[in-house]
Amino acid sequence: MGRRIITPEQLKKAELEMTQAKNRLADLKAQNKAHARREKRTLDNRRKILVGAWALAEMQKNGDFKTLALAGLKGFLTREIDQAAFPELTAKNQNGALRAN
Repeated sequence: MGRRIITPEQLKKAELEMTQAKNRLADLKAQNKAHARREKRTLDNRRKILVGAWALAEMQKNGDFKTLALAGLKGFLTREIDQAAFPELTAKNQNGALRAN
Protein backbone atom coordinates (compact mmCIF):
# COMPACT_ATOMS: atom_id res chain seq x y z
CA MET A 1 0.00 0.00 0.00
CA GLY A 2 1.40 3.27 -1.05
CA ARG A 3 0.58 6.60 0.36
CA ARG A 4 -1.65 8.80 -1.70
CA ILE A 5 -0.16 12.13 -2.66
CA ILE A 6 -2.41 15.10 -2.05
CA THR A 7 -2.03 18.02 -4.38
CA PRO A 8 -2.10 21.62 -3.16
CA GLU A 9 -5.41 22.08 -5.03
CA GLN A 10 -6.93 19.10 -3.22
CA LEU A 11 -5.74 20.44 0.12
CA LYS A 12 -7.12 23.90 -0.65
CA LYS A 13 -10.47 22.36 -1.68
CA ALA A 14 -10.62 20.26 1.50
CA GLU A 15 -9.85 23.32 3.66
CA LEU A 16 -12.59 25.31 1.89
CA GLU A 17 -15.10 22.50 2.44
CA MET A 18 -14.12 22.29 6.09
CA THR A 19 -14.54 26.06 6.51
CA GLN A 20 -17.94 25.92 4.80
CA ALA A 21 -19.00 23.03 7.04
CA LYS A 22 -17.92 24.94 10.17
CA ASN A 23 -19.85 28.01 8.99
CA ARG A 24 -22.94 25.90 8.30
CA LEU A 25 -22.67 24.34 11.75
CA ALA A 26 -22.41 27.80 13.34
CA ASP A 27 -25.49 28.92 11.38
CA LEU A 28 -27.45 25.88 12.50
CA LYS A 29 -26.48 26.46 16.13
CA ALA A 30 -27.57 30.11 15.86
CA GLN A 31 -30.89 29.09 14.30
CA ASN A 32 -31.45 26.54 17.05
CA LYS A 33 -30.73 29.12 19.73
CA ALA A 34 -33.09 31.65 18.09
CA HIS A 35 -35.80 29.00 17.85
CA ALA A 36 -35.42 28.17 21.54
CA ARG A 37 -35.73 31.87 22.43
CA ARG A 38 -38.90 32.17 20.30
CA GLU A 39 -40.39 29.07 21.92
CA LYS A 40 -39.64 30.42 25.40
CA ARG A 41 -41.15 33.81 24.54
CA THR A 42 -44.26 32.15 23.06
CA LEU A 43 -44.75 30.07 26.19
CA ASP A 44 -44.22 33.12 28.40
CA ASN A 45 -46.83 35.09 26.41
CA ARG A 46 -49.29 32.22 26.60
CA ARG A 47 -48.86 31.98 30.36
CA LYS A 48 -49.46 35.73 30.75
CA ILE A 49 -52.63 35.52 28.66
CA LEU A 50 -53.94 32.56 30.65
CA VAL A 51 -53.20 34.17 34.02
CA GLY A 52 -54.77 37.42 32.82
CA ALA A 53 -57.90 35.60 31.63
CA TRP A 54 -58.17 33.81 34.96
CA ALA A 55 -57.65 37.06 36.90
CA LEU A 56 -60.31 38.91 34.88
CA ALA A 57 -62.80 36.06 35.40
CA GLU A 58 -62.00 35.97 39.11
CA MET A 59 -62.43 39.76 39.35
CA GLN A 60 -65.96 39.39 37.98
CA LYS A 61 -66.85 36.73 40.55
CA ASN A 62 -65.00 37.95 43.63
CA GLY A 63 -65.28 41.58 44.76
CA ASP A 64 -62.49 41.26 47.32
CA PHE A 65 -60.14 39.87 44.68
CA LYS A 66 -61.15 42.67 42.31
CA THR A 67 -60.35 45.31 44.92
CA LEU A 68 -57.00 43.70 45.68
CA ALA A 69 -56.15 43.27 41.99
CA LEU A 70 -57.05 46.86 41.10
CA ALA A 71 -54.98 48.16 44.00
CA GLY A 72 -52.02 46.16 42.76
CA LEU A 73 -52.56 47.24 39.16
CA LYS A 74 -52.74 50.89 40.16
CA GLY A 75 -49.14 50.75 41.34
CA PHE A 76 -48.00 48.40 38.56
CA LEU A 77 -49.42 50.17 35.51
CA THR A 78 -47.46 53.36 34.93
CA ARG A 79 -48.41 54.21 31.34
CA GLU A 80 -51.73 55.95 30.67
CA ILE A 81 -52.47 53.64 27.74
CA ASP A 82 -52.15 50.64 30.05
CA GLN A 83 -54.23 52.25 32.78
CA ALA A 84 -56.93 53.03 30.21
CA ALA A 85 -57.52 49.28 29.83
CA PHE A 86 -58.91 49.36 33.38
CA PRO A 87 -61.40 52.25 33.63
CA GLU A 88 -62.03 51.24 37.24
CA LEU A 89 -58.61 52.65 38.12
CA THR A 90 -59.65 56.19 37.25
CA ALA A 91 -63.43 56.02 37.77
CA LYS A 92 -64.65 58.31 40.55
CA ASN A 93 -67.81 58.14 42.57
CA GLN A 94 -70.02 61.16 43.35
CA ASN A 95 -67.78 62.15 46.30
CA GLY A 96 -64.72 62.38 44.02
CA ALA A 97 -63.07 59.35 45.61
CA LEU A 98 -61.67 56.57 43.49
CA ARG A 99 -63.86 53.51 43.42
CA ALA A 100 -63.37 49.94 42.32
CA ASN A 101 -66.40 48.67 40.40
